[in-house]
Amino acid sequence: MAEVAIVGCGIIGMTTAMCLQERYPTLRLTIFAKETSPNTTSDVAAGFWEPFIVGNTSEEKIKLWSGTTYKQLLKWWREGKAKEYGICLLPALFFTEETEFRLPAWLDETLGYQKLSQSTLNDMSQKYNLKLNNGFTFISFTWEASIALPYFQQKFTENGGKIVIREINSLDDLSSFDVVVNCTGLGSRNFVSDSSVEPVRGQIEKVQAPWQFLIKIINSDEKLGYIIPNTNECTLGGTAIKTFDKSFNETQKETIKRNCIEMSPSLSSAKTLRHLVGLRPARKEVRLKIETIINGREKTIKVIHNYGHGGAGVTLSLGCAKEVADLLNVVLNRHKL
Repeated sequence: MAEVAIVGCGIIGMTTAMCLQERYPTLRLTIFAKETSPNTTSDVAAGFWEPFIVGNTSEEKIKLWSGTTYKQLLKWWREGKAKEYGICLLPALFFTEETEFRLPAWLDETLGYQKLSQSTLNDMSQKYNLKLNNGFTFISFTWEASIALPYFQQKFTENGGKIVIREINSLDDLSSFDVVVNCTGLGSRNFVSDSSVEPVRGQIEKVQAPWQFLIKIINSDEKLGYIIPNTNECTLGGTAIKTFDKSFNETQKETIKRNCIEMSPSLSSAKTLRHLVGLRPARKEVRLKIETIINGREKTIKVIHNYGHGGAGVTLSLGCAKEVADLLNVVLNRHKL
């Protein structure tokens, strides 16, 4: 019976573990993580389904992975599992000042998408004091990791999986396992010495605004602003700055609130619940591949990498998990484990 270690217990690690457990019920699966929910980077995110900060990852892969996630979220939603899985189905509006713009290919995977009319863009430009040249609307989801992760952790252990709270500093620490699945996100800078993984700082404000039922995003050179309603609160953002700094920034707080109030004036009366800062694990492209490593003891370690999802961890998670399961089949058959 093959033994597989999964490193990382955020949305990428946990969905990968669940997918492997379902596909290969006889595997002995162990998750190693420094932190579990509610202390993962995924817990900070609003969980909005939209490919964001994905580098130069090909449109084909983004469409495949995000589409797989979208279809599964829609299936769970239709099956009445939305509450326990932390899923909400919501309309979304996206605006940009870009003039050379085409609808992203991943929109084909969504419900009810359409390009915004020029009259709508003119109205929004006047309202937000920007020159918004393009935009679109579609039906999306929020999938809150703070709800989904505890549920998945419990389900994973009930089905025989193990979760070990332990920081893994090197692949050598896991040389006794047949396969290691690397879902360490930003931690891959040290874990597998990949300096191309860069932190993209996101600061958000959680407010009490139960009257918000529409996701709004403005992405321009002058401002990045978004309003994302969640189950028990509303997420206001945001920032996308390359830095390791996780300290709260008062100036950014004021900018976020001002931009969001411009989009939805009723937010001026919303009660602030808390402020959060997280670091997205960005990379030139998502790394999802098999690698064979020879460690210092001449031991061969088979690794499947699954990291570098930027601001699209939730969006790509289930699609990437499915591909990890496919790659594991290749490893298991190739080495007859």
